[in-house]
Amino acid sequence: MIDLALDPTTGDLDLSTYDLQTVEGAAQVRQQLEMRLRTLRGECLLEADFGVPYLQDIFKKNPDLTLVEGIFKEQIIGIPGVNRIISLTSSLEKQTRRWSLEFKVDTIYGVVDYVGTV
Repeated sequence: MIDLALDPTTGDLDLSTYDLQTVEGAAQVRQQLEMRLRTLRGECLLEADFGVPYLQDIFKKNPDLTLVEGIFKEQIIGIPGVNRIISLTSSLEKQTRRWSLEFKVDTIYGVVDYVGTV
C-alpha cells in the first residue's frame, strides 16, 4: 500500500511540487505514526476507534503516566510495519497540556525515530 505524502508541519497534502506525491517504506510508517498520534479518538467519522483518546484518558487532571504511556505504546504498535518499540519516553508539560514524546521503533524497513509533541 502507498500513501499520499503529507506536509510534516501542517498535515495537509504535500503539494510543494504542484503534484501529488506518495510515500513508501520507512517514510510511510513515520507518516502513519504522525497521523495516528495527531488524531483525536472519535475525530474520524468512518472509523470511530481511530486515534488517541486524548480527551477521554490523557488530558484530564492528574493523568496516570503509566496508563498514558500504555496508550501511546498501543497506538504505536498498531501501525502496520512496526515490529516493536525499542524505546519510549514521554512527559507532560502541565501549563500547555502538551505531551512530549520521544521513541524509536523497529519496523520492517529499519529503525524509525520520533521526537515531537502531541
